Amino acid sequence: MEETKITQVMMDDSTLNVNKEVDMVFSIANTLRGPYKADKYKDIIIPMIIIRRLECALATKDASGKIRKQKVIEKFDANPKTPQKVLENLAGYPFYNTSKFDLAGLLNEAPAIVENFHFYLESFSPNIKDMLITRLKFKEKISDLDKNNRLLGVVKKFSELDLNPETIDGHKMGYMFEEIIRRFSENAEAGDHYTPREVIRALSSILLAEGCDDVFSEGKEITVLDMACGTGGMLSTHDFIKRMNPDATIRLFGQENNPESYAICLADMLIKGQKADNIRFADTMKEDCFEKVPMRFVIANPPFGLSWGGKDAGDGVEKAVRAEAKKGKNGRFGAGLPATGDMQLLFMQHAIAKMNRKNGRAAIISNGSPLFSGNTTSGESQIRRFMLEKDLIEAIIALPSQLFYNTDIGIYAFILSKNKRKDRVNKIQLINAVDMWEPLKRSLGKKRREISREQIDLITEVYAAFAPGAKTLYSEKRKAESGKRTARLSAASLTVMNSFIRNGQYISPFSGAGSSMPSQLRLYVLAHTSQPIPISIMSLNLRSWRRRILAMLKQKRNIRNISEARSLLMPSSLSWKHISRTRCIQIFRCFKRPSKTSSKMWRGTLILA
Repeated sequence: MEETKITQVMMDDSTLNVNKEVDMVFSIANTLRGPYKADKYKDIIIPMIIIRRLECALATKDASGKIRKQKVIEKFDANPKTPQKVLENLAGYPFYNTSKFDLAGLLNEAPAIVENFHFYLESFSPNIKDMLITRLKFKEKISDLDKNNRLLGVVKKFSELDLNPETIDGHKMGYMFEEIIRRFSENAEAGDHYTPREVIRALSSILLAEGCDDVFSEGKEITVLDMACGTGGMLSTHDFIKRMNPDATIRLFGQENNPESYAICLADMLIKGQKADNIRFADTMKEDCFEKVPMRFVIANPPFGLSWGGKDAGDGVEKAVRAEAKKGKNGRFGAGLPATGDMQLLFMQHAIAKMNRKNGRAAIISNGSPLFSGNTTSGESQIRRFMLEKDLIEAIIALPSQLFYNTDIGIYAFILSKNKRKDRVNKIQLINAVDMWEPLKRSLGKKRREISREQIDLITEVYAAFAPGAKTLYSEKRKAESGKRTARLSAASLTVMNSFIRNGQYISPFSGAGSSMPSQLRLYVLAHTSQPIPISIMSLNLRSWRRRILAMLKQKRNIRNISEARSLLMPSSLSWKHISRTRCIQIFRCFKRPSKTSSKMWRGTLILA
């Protein structure tokens, strides 16, 4: 039977308006001015949002019309030793609170608000106490608020904020958290990028487009991991899968080492009915918290450019990474270690190690570093070689720039699979979707673009179709028609959407034929054909690349036209930062098909215009 292909967008793609709720939250934050600096507002606001969200959930009614929290209180008062599982069942969630207080109730005893608030926190279930008291240290923050005469006002305003799951569902709450985090993270460290919802939709659509027939099985248990889960946005893949198979049991797993992001993610997962033990406050570089659990899906947006070694690395990270690498094939980092300045390829290896051996699939967001960095003998090169030789890379998709809230860099999506369909074996699909965007009506930080539903549909269709050879995906013709920009598909537009590696050969868009290449091919560059192609490309840095070509010129090997090649390589006639497609073609046409003696120069390269 032919494998099912699903190309429709599976998630709700409507962008919800949460301005009213978010503005109210930030009006509360503004009351902290004076005693608190702006970068400390989140230490108060995020825990208060979580507390309000949790107490609103507990205040909902069961089928008999009785308030869930009241049932918990009555049971606990009758027997303080009531098992935790019984209280969770009465609460209807994997958490509970046994006190009579809520935020509104704290206001009734204003003189004792600090003591009562502390008692209120202590009355939560252990998983929530660990989050609020141990991780976020919110008991100390309550005392600080009181000393600064802000506690009563903050509690009063949050008690009036409606975060009931019956009126603010998980989808809308996700948008609220996204916008609040965006505003708090406008000055976040480089590499800490919160994933826009439409990017999550696109990745989820592609992940589920093929190789997922088993997901439709009745009673199927499906495991999903995000090893850098942040606030849990990527784990909304849960909603995707539930739409496909309402009978499926979906187990979500996540690791996060930022306490605020971890707390938001845990609260969201608990309200969805997930187990608290499956969302861990831990550094993925140091440990795998779910070592014995193979994952059906891995979806993640790891931090860009974060060091795993040297003085900029976190405490104990380098030691843990090197110890893991020494395990070789029995560890997570058996393919090698990249340069210490960027851990993205370590996250990529972790994803591969976690994927189910039978049918695991993954979608990993990255910047250009995993594609471009390192020379032919570097750790990055060995990791890429490992992924290609094991035939793990199904597709690489170049997405538009200016999609993220606090960076305008271009991004790539690696689609990995341990069960490629037959016609994908020994091939990699490259999809250029850099023009697949629509302008936002209003910029959100550095986010000025978004990917529309129609564009996600088109990317997914091109991915699932897997048509050999060059294929036009999309072309935008920016013409003023009634003052509006129009988007059109055009067969004559800029192309090279799909190219394939096949049996040690590569297909060059400008040569139109396969060329003999070593088996350890590695991607060289994935670029928009009408724009300059970065020459600081993947396997060789610019200086090394130029030096090797000049050495070949000097030896007069494999040269069709020495004078032409030399003139093209002169600094006066070439900008080494960028080189146009035409010039790139001219340079490489100066060289004949490489011989065995010069194969080192070309090892591991694939040039795409």
